[in-house]
Amino acid sequence: MANDLVSTICLATPAPVAVLPAMNQQMYRAAATQHNLEVLASRGLFIWGPDSGSQACGDVGPGRMLDPLVIVDKAAAHFAAVKRFATS
Repeated sequence: MANDLVSTICLATPAPVAVLPAMNQQMYRAAATQHNLEVLASRGLFIWGPDSGSQACGDVGPGRMLDPLVIVDKAAAHFAAVKRFATS
């Protein structure tokens, strides 16, 4: 069940969905977060990131959002692979 527009779209679409986790390193390392990411991956969603480094809260560690250019590169590579598959 979805309770917001983004979740509803993700549940309704047949298109590939990528999730880009970004949060404090303690939240990212939490067992519940890791479990939920594993569940999403097992359902075919792509998990891109997170990166490690300085965070807004002052912590350093995993959970930082991927650099926007890295996100663009990952999306371009993904769709290029899909296009190659579709045309072969």
